[in-house]
Amino acid sequence: TVDDIVARLDTAATTLSGDGDPVRLLVTLAVPSDEVLYGVFGAPSPDMVTAACRLAGLPHQRLTADVGTRIRG
Repeated sequence: TVDDIVARLDTAATTLSGDGDPVRLLVTLAVPSDEVLYGVFGAPSPDMVTAACRLAGLPHQRLTADVGTRIRG
């Protein structure tokens, strides 16, 4: 489930952050009809995001750096 995936990514990010470099899963967006889950991470480098995804057992299919967001309330 999405909750399980998010928990695995959070745990991996926390584990890697214990090594000194902060990695945080900031936002997830699930699109069930496309079988896609987007994650927005805060990390010092794309390599850290890759490491977090691999540690969670969920290697990403695509990674884009420097993404901007706008959230309307």
